[in-house]
Amino acid sequence: MENYDKINLTSFTINSSLGAEHLKDFILGIITISFTVIIYNGLTSLVGFNYEIFSDRFNLLLSLIDLGIWMVIFLPIYKLSKKLIVREEN
Repeated sequence: MENYDKINLTSFTINSSLGAEHLKDFILGIITISFTVIIYNGLTSLVGFNYEIFSDRFNLLLSLIDLGIWMVIFLPIYKLSKKLIVREEN
């Protein structure tokens, strides 16, 4: 009964660089989504596209247009912000 295995607590330590990497990804996501929402709302109000997927009746064509506009805005902002954050590290 006295031969207990000791738990190696060093395996549970958190690497500070790993935590910082997750924080950068989190901040990148928040910045990207924030800019996407602002630009998306401005663009859709400018052209008069008013489709709310949760309150309007479901329409596949309008849903695809809505998703397409979102992705066309989101992807360039994500790639640009990812390049800027990686450039700051180097």
